Amino acid sequence: MRILILSCNTGEGHNSVAAALAERFVREGHFCMQVDALSLVSERVSSTVSRAHSFIYRNLPELYGRGYRREEEHALKLPEFLFTEAEPALRRILTEQRIDAVISVHVFGGLLMTYTRQHWWGDLPAYFVATDYTCSPYVNLCQARRFFIPHPSLIPQFCQKGIPEELLVASGIPLRDPFYHLKSKGQARTELALPEQEPVVLLSSGSIGCGPIQRLCERLAEDLPQAKLVAVCGHNEKLRAKLEAKLDPARCRVLGFTDQMADYMAASDVYVTKAGGLSVTEALTGGARLVIMDAVQGCETENLAFLEEHGLAKGAKTVPALAALVQKALAGADAPLPQMPNGTQRIYDEVVSGADHPGA
Repeated sequence: MRILILSCNTGEGHNSVAAALAERFVREGHFCMQVDALSLVSERVSSTVSRAHSFIYRNLPELYGRGYRREEEHALKLPEFLFTEAEPALRRILTEQRIDAVISVHVFGGLLMTYTRQHWWGDLPAYFVATDYTCSPYVNLCQARRFFIPHPSLIPQFCQKGIPEELLVASGIPLRDPFYHLKSKGQARTELALPEQEPVVLLSSGSIGCGPIQRLCERLAEDLPQAKLVAVCGHNEKLRAKLEAKLDPARCRVLGFTDQMADYMAASDVYVTKAGGLSVTEALTGGARLVIMDAVQGCETENLAFLEEHGLAKGAKTVPALAALVQKALAGADAPLPQMPNGTQRIYDEVVSGADHPGA
């Protein structure tokens, strides 16, 4: 098969999901092309939206939350020119690359593919992958043969938004292969040069690098003198420099963006992170106890609500409350965690099988 995956350059979560699926298809001998859907409008639009999204998310979380609530009400509409400008570029890819199926891992890609099929090519199989534990705004406006969602308990919510139940597959969120083949805690610690016996607390501020991670690291260094801290700052180089200047390197290892997150999760007892859909899925698959920091109104608060409802994590906004949750999680670090499904494999099987799906 020849597969096109439409992502969106608004944080690494969607791109990582796209990459996980692309790796799976390519490994099995299929052609797979990953494209930033916004870049089909123009590289300038993609870059501008990406920078604006990061700035608002990092510096103006209340505004970000208000925008999300307006989107939930469909009070904000995407400008028509985004679709009219992007459609010709998408059509060229579909024809020149002889694409057999399109998988969208972001709602803009799903809406663009819906627009393209309505105006040009109605029979090309399209699939949508939800990357948060909620039915995000505008997903119900997408047309797809299958909607791959993170968990069976979310089926009623997607149905309530108007998506037929027979189109929903509770596949789980797809991850890259290392998360499904984790090393033992001992092996991971040895390879990463982490202490074998001391507690290890992993902290990540997401690819954008936000949240009270600096103050939390300082607090945990005081409260847990026996623990080794690992702080992952993503692409936030300013945060990385601050942490490196303030924290004892013997107590806290500071990293930027790393491709070894699966190993660090396998090595850790507790993982403190933002409530992005991909991040929490990686954490639950990785085996560390999960603590959520400073969830931003929108998909993050929806993800946190799901995790708390299912007893999978606790969250807090203040540093003292987060530090207390970390200590509590360390006390229960040996308790078993639920098995997460292999979303990558399930989605691959569904797309390749070409089963007779009802609907679009």
